[in-house]
Amino acid sequence: MTPGRTARVVYLASLSFLLATCARVQAPSPPSSEPALSEELTVIGVRLTVAAKAARTLALYAYTTKRFGSDSTWGYRAVDAMSVRLRYTMPVRDSTRVVVEYWGRCERGGVACMRGELAALAGGITQEEVAPQ
Repeated sequence: MTPGRTARVVYLASLSFLLATCARVQAPSPPSSEPALSEELTVIGVRLTVAAKAARTLALYAYTTKRFGSDSTWGYRAVDAMSVRLRYTMPVRDSTRVVVEYWGRCERGGVACMRGELAALAGGITQEEVAPQ
């Protein structure tokens, strides 16, 4: 094998490995039990836009997302065993109804801690995004 071909084979193998590990889903799905906290939010924007903002906000707060789509997003944060599911339901004209459900210990304050998580998530989803300049 020529050095150029060897380099290409190594590159392609590395790229395949990287894509396989990055594409692997890391977060478990939410538990089947009742959530510890469940709230409904109304967010301005269509479902897909709201779902994209939610995924970015979850990543910002160290959640690993399992599913990202126009109907739901799941997240898990291993540090405190917190699971979150966001379900996007019937949009009303220019807004989307988001049902946010939390499971986990949240040892920093139980449900009060989850309410803080919810407030941070809601802030990230509702915040106006500015186009890069």
